[in-house]
Amino acid sequence: MPPGEGDLVVGVDAGGSTTRAVVARLDGTCLGWARGPAGNPTSSGPERAHDAITTTAARALAGADADLGRVRLLVVCLAGAQQLLTPATVAAHWGHPALAPRVAVAGDILAMFRSGGPEASGAAVVAGTGSVAARVERGALARTVGGTGWLLGDGGSGFAIGRAVVRAVLAALDGLGPETALTPLLLSGLGLDDEREVAHDARPVVVTRLMGRLYAEPPVGLARLAPTAFAASSAGDAVAAAILDDAERRLATLVDTVRTGPDDEPLVLGGSVLHQVLARSGDGPLRAALAGATVRTAADGALGATAEALARLAGTDGEVPADAHARLTATLAEVRARVSS
Repeated sequence: MPPGEGDLVVGVDAGGSTTRAVVARLDGTCLGWARGPAGNPTSSGPERAHDAITTTAARALAGADADLGRVRLLVVCLAGAQQLLTPATVAAHWGHPALAPRVAVAGDILAMFRSGGPEASGAAVVAGTGSVAARVERGALARTVGGTGWLLGDGGSGFAIGRAVVRAVLAALDGLGPETALTPLLLSGLGLDDEREVAHDARPVVVTRLMGRLYAEPPVGLARLAPTAFAASSAGDAVAAAILDDAERRLATLVDTVRTGPDDEPLVLGGSVLHQVLARSGDGPLRAALAGATVRTAADGALGATAEALARLAGTDGEVPADAHARLTATLAEVRARVSS
């Protein structure tokens, strides 16, 4: 089917740990939803990312009893590295090069903003595996900060917290830092015994085994260790609390940087780590940065990627038709509940 004749849109949120896809009619009615493996080309590699996006979107289409021929626009949203994943590469990997004109690629922070409502302007801050923030004006990114990836940035993210946990535990095991409740929690979670007898390399056996285990995994995998910090902090561990305090300060800085519009514009918060940090914030810097804002929350960017497709087709100066956004929000929740049950 030529571009422009389809009656469906597809939105894909290609995250660092999970890929989600939504199929909807042009009026916002959700027909299909699917979840798959990590789809970010920076952390997973381009080949695995394309596989995740293709298979997850195909499953969502199958759930909607639809095929590619009915898709007017497919929007893929991801963090950074958009040079590694383009409309042409998505279409080619799918085996349908003619699909390229009906594919668009956008940032995951825009998708998270779109998940929060139909407005064209406001701001969004996300902290999940990574962290990023943006100012959105008339449906386009006006400024983006953070989001520089696990190697160069992502302060306040799950990766940054997980890395800090490992560093604190290694420091404690080496005698370079204070003892911490993070140590037994981390070792137990990884299935390692706390063997501190000296090995042939003149350091505790557990240090060598911990290093070997973590260096054998993709670096971004450290994000899965972030819950250890929240568990230890809740139990009163000062080292864990300091790690999370630092994460909160970094996230507050992101909020302050992009919250430059009027207070009645939406400020959308997304990502499991951000929500957990906010829950423990009390009167901390993150709560202070959010004071007076019109705060909305979003679970993930799959809804927003689909809403971005609707906005591009509507031609409404950056806004998503309000009735379509409301319908998409309600029907997506119904479809997800049905698929997950």
